[in-house]
Amino acid sequence: MFYRLGHVAYRRRYAIIVAWLLLVALSIPGLAQLQGALSGGGFQNGVTEADRALARMQSDLHYFPTSVTIIFSHPTWTVADPRFVSALHGALSGMPGLAHLARIDTFDGPNGSPKMVSPDRHATYAVLNFQAPLETVQKELPRVRARLRPTALRTIITGDPPVYADMERLSVEDLAQVEKYTFPAALLLLVVVFGTLVAAGVPLLIGGVSVAVTLAILYLIARVTTVSTFALNVTTMIGLGIGIDYALLIVSRFREEIARRTIEDAVAVTVAHAGRSVLFSGGTVVLGLSGLLMFKAIALRSMGIGGALVVGVAVVASLTLVPAVLGLLGRRIDALPVLRRGDRVSRFWPATARLVMRYPWAFIVLTLIAVATIAWPAGELRLNIPNATILPTSVESRQGYDILQTTFQQNVDSPIIPVVYGPGPILQPRYIGALYDYTRAIARDRDVASIQSIVNLDPHLTRSDYLDLPAHLADPAVASVVAQFAGTHSTLVAVYPRHGLSKDAAEALARRIHAIPLGQGLRRDLGGYTPGEMDYVGALYSDFPKAILFVIGSTLLVLLALFHSVVLPIKAVVMNSLSLLGSYGALVFIFQQGHLSNLLNFSATGYTDEMTPIVMFCTLFGLSMDYEVFLLSRIQEEYLKGGRNDYAVEQGLARTGRIITSAALILVVVAGSFAFTNLVLVKAVGLGLALAILIDATLIRTLLVPATMRVLGHWNWWAPRWLDHLIGRVGGEMATTEPARTAAEYGTPDTASPDGAPIGEPAVKTAGQGTGT
Repeated sequence: MFYRLGHVAYRRRYAIIVAWLLLVALSIPGLAQLQGALSGGGFQNGVTEADRALARMQSDLHYFPTSVTIIFSHPTWTVADPRFVSALHGALSGMPGLAHLARIDTFDGPNGSPKMVSPDRHATYAVLNFQAPLETVQKELPRVRARLRPTALRTIITGDPPVYADMERLSVEDLAQVEKYTFPAALLLLVVVFGTLVAAGVPLLIGGVSVAVTLAILYLIARVTTVSTFALNVTTMIGLGIGIDYALLIVSRFREEIARRTIEDAVAVTVAHAGRSVLFSGGTVVLGLSGLLMFKAIALRSMGIGGALVVGVAVVASLTLVPAVLGLLGRRIDALPVLRRGDRVSRFWPATARLVMRYPWAFIVLTLIAVATIAWPAGELRLNIPNATILPTSVESRQGYDILQTTFQQNVDSPIIPVVYGPGPILQPRYIGALYDYTRAIARDRDVASIQSIVNLDPHLTRSDYLDLPAHLADPAVASVVAQFAGTHSTLVAVYPRHGLSKDAAEALARRIHAIPLGQGLRRDLGGYTPGEMDYVGALYSDFPKAILFVIGSTLLVLLALFHSVVLPIKAVVMNSLSLLGSYGALVFIFQQGHLSNLLNFSATGYTDEMTPIVMFCTLFGLSMDYEVFLLSRIQEEYLKGGRNDYAVEQGLARTGRIITSAALILVVVAGSFAFTNLVLVKAVGLGLALAILIDATLIRTLLVPATMRVLGHWNWWAPRWLDHLIGRVGGEMATTEPARTAAEYGTPDTASPDGAPIGEPAVKTAGQGTGT
């Protein structure tokens, strides 16, 4: 199939190139409008108990779904100064009339609180409550800023809408910066690899085309469903790296084949070998990224959609556009030389291959020690939900968030909020009695400081007094207080923890409150910051095992079909796991512990964003498998020609070592460039991928994999006979459809097998032979 595809690509090269040019031209309008179609954030699951509590508070207790916070401060005035109060209300005087604005809360208003004033009384904040979703309020932010009247007070605008708006803005700015430096750096590396501008330009062209077309498809998807802005970063990062890598592999094989074949045959043989590797390696990357689709958080699903799409487009471009361009260029692929390169293959990789074959156990031990050292910090991994801390401290919304946390102590000693509800009206005596008993059981916990609810209004009131509460609702004062806590069918209980309670102790308190029973058929959903954080992380990591199973299981099946071996796929999964552990250790060391924070311009929080390990697993598992497929495909090719495992492993490494490290280096540069972007989540994913790929392509694929294959010997190729026949003879096609090759095409006398025999022309075998069946 692949050999025939190569012939078709050559014979229809003009039509294929024109079709891709039209596709890119049609993509331009979508690229221009993509930013406006994407949504900020996307971290919510929408299905947890805390989400249900929040939804009930909004629907029955009149809590507003979205708010914008404006912090006011003055160096000398305090909130007791009439000038401060006058300036505060003057600044907010233009806000009434904003679309969807329901209420403005200030410290001196009817819904105000002493907690809205800083300890030094030089600062306060106002909350603009909107009766609209976050995305709608985000679009209102320009009008909020325009209506904020200038006064002597310093103002900072923060809250979820400004934070997400800044995420979107910085994502676009980051991409512009990354593209500005990544393309020249990648071109320079490609020139070093190929020595000519024409050969170097083809992979760069494919990377750009893959990203452009995919982003246009993302725009169409965003028109019908929610797509997070984080898809933009991941799509560009993976698309540039993968597109360049796949084209690099194909161009390298074409330059090898064009020296001894006609242009058409060179294209066909290149697609038969390198194209087949690209298809299978692309399949493993798509499967890995598809694991992100198993999560409910929009941000993760969006990354999965964008990543899988761009890999699919890159594979199609590599199997059609690249062969067509190569057919058009022919021997002009080496035009415009920049660096002189000899015709003889570098001796470094053959020498490395022979050294690994000679001392396999030494390389296995040393490599495992190196990977274990890098992975060691992963044992201290601590997870936290994403918030404004993923933004740089120079951004206004991040500064406002920090002030709210440090000065006003928001989320410090924040209440745990059971939202209690029943099938009937909540303010009936039997429900009030059950609620009274429930709150007193909570109050007995040593870590509870205070409770606010409809049955905790006055410590002097008894249970009997509260049972008579419905009779007193005719009093406006009583009704006003009760309305703060109760709706028609539900009421909330605000449980304030003891001051200074640690994060772990607060989570333990939330679990104990959740375990206290309610009588009279009442039910409750636990809300608040701490339960919300627990539910969010718990929901994500309850889905993670399913994603791991899917990614590993589907990858094993693809590799089984490709290599007709049970051992090689299992070994590939183990090798990928080592690379992944190394990247986790590096992430903890850098982003959680704060090393290199000054260089990378971020502030460490002592935690790792809970999405990062998931994104790293699904992304890295596929990307690392790329190099496994590239290496093992060439080893398999050599093995099927001769049947000697040691010889095949040595030749596979000797012939692909330089290409694998070159491709990896390009992906390291592309992914690593995102380490200098503004969003910490993107920094972590970019740097994590770069480090993992560096570990993978140097220690794992070029040292550990060949060494373990040398030790395993012919067991590498073992598969039960029934399984071999079941999955079909995938490799047989190449041996029967490709023209016969001469002995000189297999190697040169100066490259020998481990036993010292020169490389000749071994008998050609098909898959299934010599595999231990």
